[in-house]
Amino acid sequence: MNALIGALALFLLGLVGARLSFTAAGMPLGARFLFITGAHFLLVGFLLGPVIGLLTRDVIYAFYPLLALGLAWVGLLFGLQLEVRQLQRFPRSLTLAALLQAGIAFLVFYVIALGALLPFFHLDETTHAVLLAAAATACVSSPLGVSTVAGKLRGPTSELLLFVASLDGIVGIVALQLIFSLYHPLRSSGLNVAAGVEWIVIAVGVAAVFAIFLLWLTRPKPGGDELMLFLLGAALFLGGACLYLGVSTLFVAMLAGAVIGNLSPLRRRIFTTLRDWEKPIYVILLLLLGALVGLRSWIVLPLAIGYAIVRVIAKLAGGWVSARAIRPLLQVPDSLGLGLITQGGMSLAIALAIVLAYGGLIDASTELVDFTSAVVIGVVLSEVIGPFLTRHLLNSAGELPPPEATTRTAPATGQ
Repeated sequence: MNALIGALALFLLGLVGARLSFTAAGMPLGARFLFITGAHFLLVGFLLGPVIGLLTRDVIYAFYPLLALGLAWVGLLFGLQLEVRQLQRFPRSLTLAALLQAGIAFLVFYVIALGALLPFFHLDETTHAVLLAAAATACVSSPLGVSTVAGKLRGPTSELLLFVASLDGIVGIVALQLIFSLYHPLRSSGLNVAAGVEWIVIAVGVAAVFAIFLLWLTRPKPGGDELMLFLLGAALFLGGACLYLGVSTLFVAMLAGAVIGNLSPLRRRIFTTLRDWEKPIYVILLLLLGALVGLRSWIVLPLAIGYAIVRVIAKLAGGWVSARAIRPLLQVPDSLGLGLITQGGMSLAIALAIVLAYGGLIDASTELVDFTSAVVIGVVLSEVIGPFLTRHLLNSAGELPPPEATTRTAPATGQ
């Protein structure tokens, strides 16, 4: 009975929350951004899970297919936006600098976190993979944080931040697949570089097959309902296949979405269809992820605070390097990373992917649950402080618009 009630509550909140809960006019900046990104649904999921007991692990286990579908949906939507023609509008050096800052942020976060945790924890293969995944979530930024602060009156710094934050999700998703390949969820042995290369090839192959399949299905230009059915079935098949093979659903879906976005004449219709169902699916993912958060150990909150602090340092380092690289083309402040602290839905999707892959839903070790909880809470902390740091940066650059220009409604995922 609890499983049935939990399922009904999940779907009801997903449908109703997607329509009502992403506007927050009149709220203070930090709280407004939390509501715009939908992060409050993490709290609702936590209440329905560990507190009330409706979303138990048995209920969540029954939603494995839905979780796979949600990750595939997020990855496809992100990949569809990676059109070569759109990227060619910007100098190649900007694209490289955007990816460079995320890569440096990943490395800096990982090195600092590893050095801080090694004296106190024994990191086995699973927890080491989770630590790398935490670095993958840390390198991702959200353009929604910039647009929430900057509004419609944007200068060169805010436009650059929007561009950088729109691309650095690529680094986080690619890093996640590298983690899956080197520490494969279905392989009992340890680190294996040769096998890792094979799994990357397999992931790329699955993406190619899926993209070709969907391109073939949409050649007759199906109607709206038929297209929706194709996308739903294809995304569910893709997510299930990735979970079965132990490759990253986000990575495979991103590649497939990029191929479709560059080759399909129906790319706009496909994108619109995916976006129309983005919010309900995203809300359900947030609820389930919130239900997985556990506070069984006192170490969770210190780890979460440490995550947020180390991430600020990592993004500052990445922003400093990318600002130097961009400097001949565009004058931007060295503290560019202050505008990239907000995270958004992609970071949480990466966290959910690592939980699914490494058994966080069923018989999870205390360490894995603690690391996952720390990352989720750390993401929320970054969402709280990020808009204020962005406002400070834009104010220093002389680009801060009037307060009334910064209130807006934005997409759920913040991508």
